[in-house]
Amino acid sequence: MRALAAATISTEIRDDDELAFINRHSERYVGAPYPRPGPREIFVITPDRVRASMGPRLSCHGVRE
Repeated sequence: MRALAAATISTEIRDDDELAFINRHSERYVGAPYPRPGPREIFVITPDRVRASMGPRLSCHGVRE
C-alpha cells in the first residue's frame, strides 16, 4: 500500500469568470457543462509539507512480513 499526505496552504483565490475552469473539467470528465450555474472561485494551493509512505510490507498472501 502506498500513501501520500500533503499539508497545503491557499496562496490565491481567483474568480472563475463564466465558469470557464469548472466547465472545462466537467466536459472532460462527464461530457457536459457544469450543471449548477452561479459564482465560483478557484483556490490555488501550495504544498507546505508532503510525506510519502510505502506502508507495511506484505507477503504474496497479504500477510505482514
